[in-house]
Amino acid sequence: MDCKARIIYASLAAVLVAGMAFPAMAADMPVKSSAGGPKGPVPLAVGGWLFSPTLFAGAVYNSNVNQTNTNKVSSWGERVVPGFTASLDNGIYQTNFYGIADLQNYSNSGASHQTTIDAKAGVTQLYMPLPDLTFRGNLDFTRQADVFGSSAFAGANTTLAPTSAAPIAPVTVSPQINPDRYNQYSGALGVDKRFGRAFVGLSGNIVATKFDDNPALATSRDGAVYTLASRFGFDVTPQIYAFVDPQLDWQRYDDSSRNSDGYRVTGGLGTNAPGLWQGEVYGGYQAEKNDVVGTYSSGVFGVRVGYAPTRMWDLKASLDETLGASSIAVGGATGVATRVTTALLSVGYNGLPQGWGASARFGYVKTDFINVDRNDNGWLAGAGVTYEVWRNLGLTLDYQYKSVDSNVAGQSFDQHVVSIGASYKY
Repeated sequence: MDCKARIIYASLAAVLVAGMAFPAMAADMPVKSSAGGPKGPVPLAVGGWLFSPTLFAGAVYNSNVNQTNTNKVSSWGERVVPGFTASLDNGIYQTNFYGIADLQNYSNSGASHQTTIDAKAGVTQLYMPLPDLTFRGNLDFTRQADVFGSSAFAGANTTLAPTSAAPIAPVTVSPQINPDRYNQYSGALGVDKRFGRAFVGLSGNIVATKFDDNPALATSRDGAVYTLASRFGFDVTPQIYAFVDPQLDWQRYDDSSRNSDGYRVTGGLGTNAPGLWQGEVYGGYQAEKNDVVGTYSSGVFGVRVGYAPTRMWDLKASLDETLGASSIAVGGATGVATRVTTALLSVGYNGLPQGWGASARFGYVKTDFINVDRNDNGWLAGAGVTYEVWRNLGLTLDYQYKSVDSNVAGQSFDQHVVSIGASYKY
């Protein structure tokens, strides 16, 4: 099938999505108003559950499908992105399910993977038997090529922690040329308790990462990181709290030369009172000990913040620094330690003329290799606009730029991705 035919079929798919949505919408179409209240579709309520299915279908153009430094392969293709959220809140239990998949199929046979699937799905659970006692757990599955993921249709992973929760340092896979996708499985259990103005939290977390097979690599990158985290804090004012987060971690890999044991201690200030801002700013120190590299350490500075001054704006941002084994092969081996700085920002705006919505996203990943003369700087910038042509149904145009600038020859690349099609959200 040639390129033009694929674009035509992708456009027809978008029209079919629109056609299927119209009958369901016509019977229950609200009158738009500029008055106060939530903006956007109202979730579907079934037996106490709130469901929000979403779908994008259309065409995609990628200027560098393989993310290579030279001999770039560009291609048109089809892109389909289904997703959903489902939540239940009865006051004592809060359950949230979520899922999103990004399917891209390219026409150029020069693409190393003509069909790619990125996905994220999971569940979070809160149990609050008492006002001052909370048990929580979560399971998550993520498949992607790097920490930026399919950012066009999924916001940055910047979820804000409850007051007494102990956030876990992320396991970051940096962007690189000729990437291998990976599956990441994570799970956590925790408990939080308040004592008047003081609070404590304890949690355990496991993140297992498995990469797609790559015969060119001499060693495996697969492994798991186990973390035990605690939090001790105090309400300085009704709006601001102070906290300290000590953590221990054990990093274990199929290639034992990558194994390490470490710790991380951070402290800072935060707010989760109702209002414009929610978030935390913190700093501290971290260290890892590896049998090959020895002990390596660094300071930590980080931010987790959400900002919603009006119902039209929604901003989430995060900044963190972590230590661990490299996910990038250096000289065919992957047992090199790294210090990774990750910054993510997503912004949504619904204050455009009636029927229009816009969003933007930015990312930065700095990877410093320990005892190796290599530094990689990864960048991401993107923006999208949607025009609502009917209730819940819109036309979407999205652009994304991604690049890596490395001081090692042949390890840099840039990539432009444009997507256009129909989007549906209940």
